[in-house]
Amino acid sequence: IERPKLGCAPANYTAADGSIQREYYPEFFPEAANYDANAGPYGTDYQVALNYEFYGEEFDLGGQILHTDAMSACTMLEATHFDDFHDWQAEWVTGDDGFVRFTLDGKLQYHVPGSALATPRPVTFADGRQSPGTLLPRKVPDEAMYMILNVDVSPRWGWNYCDESKCDCCEDCKLSRCTTCIEQDGAGNSFNSRQWLAELCAELPGEYEIDYV
Repeated sequence: IERPKLGCAPANYTAADGSIQREYYPEFFPEAANYDANAGPYGTDYQVALNYEFYGEEFDLGGQILHTDAMSACTMLEATHFDDFHDWQAEWVTGDDGFVRFTLDGKLQYHVPGSALATPRPVTFADGRQSPGTLLPRKVPDEAMYMILNVDVSPRWGWNYCDESKCDCCEDCKLSRCTTCIEQDGAGNSFNSRQWLAELCAELPGEYEIDYV
């Protein structure tokens, strides 16, 4: 399993042994050969897609490389999701046939089958680094857990693309260089490509109400 570059969708790559491999989890990427749209992880009632801004992390702990693995999706919310109450549900089923499933008003957002975790996956690096081995089978956790309900605003969750060669891609609402980046479209018209962030900042601070759990 090769982690894609942040901000990029998974793609084919040539492994160190010369074979053609696909990055990430093929069953979570619609263009992969073995992707099953009928049993796919993304709902069709909303605009849901792979979150290509976060695949996990790589840490160097004094020469010991640690990799974390992550799979997630982003849902395009509608205006009513900010103005009214909605039912959000997380189903968590353990065991070999378990899964984690997220729904909004009874409609599927994202589904992670336990089989995706249970499949051993060789870890490879497209840059030719030596493979650290195999990602061993895992399972949907069955230990006691709890849920934190919060508001999280992060560039890793569906933010608009920012070209660092043209803009200062920062996120501080107090700095105009973060909320302003003047570019030109194909017709030569100037526009602020960070206007969306300026408008988001204008709505802060924000809050949301939870009716029941």
